[in-house]
Amino acid sequence: MSINNRKFNITDGKLLEHGNSVASFLPEDLDDFKAFDSTFGQHFIDQLKAGIEDVNQTKSDDVAIDEQTELTDQVRESMEKCNESFKTIAFFARKAFDGNDSIQNQLGFNDIQEARSNQLKMIEFMGSLAKTAAKYKDQLTEAGINPEVIDSLPEFHKELTNANNEQEMYKKERPSLTQERVDRLNKVYDMLLYVSNIARIIYADNPAQLNKYKMPTPRTSTDSEDDLITS
Repeated sequence: MSINNRKFNITDGKLLEHGNSVASFLPEDLDDFKAFDSTFGQHFIDQLKAGIEDVNQTKSDDVAIDEQTELTDQVRESMEKCNESFKTIAFFARKAFDGNDSIQNQLGFNDIQEARSNQLKMIEFMGSLAKTAAKYKDQLTEAGINPEVIDSLPEFHKELTNANNEQEMYKKERPSLTQERVDRLNKVYDMLLYVSNIARIIYADNPAQLNKYKMPTPRTSTDSEDDLITS
């Protein structure tokens, strides 16, 4: 089975909803199932409830996407701070070093365009800018810049570095988090399919009872268990 591959073809929410219903119905019909399969008992209901709770302890795909989006937004906001700080440095660098391309380029004039579109390059850029701006702090201050702008550059560099690291760590961690959830969902699915298969036999002539236990099927379905299988 490939990574993150669900065995079923319905939503996670629909599977869990059905699981909770089955766990609620089974106690009153337990004797019917035990009469067919002598190994079936209360322990199965307990395992089903525990399996559902295990799934609920993991992050849903929607939550994982939202968390990753939040980290991406943090990187974007940090990039904007870095870019805005450079604009201020550049304004006063033009005043302090008018016509001096060498110093202006030391302060990032020839590198900023590429850095704006790449967070790794912006991290490198900000590290260099913080050092160079500190080197020319007196001249920039004399030109009118608030020295706090220069003093804040190392913090902006650190903030972007941390935001990027958190984003990259989450990207690498997310597949394993998703796989853990899928594994737990598949375990619940297997238990529910087992119940459904028994119900189709013992309640073949009792549609109302069968309906309590048969697996929910996708909307475009032939009402076959095979409709639920994806692998």
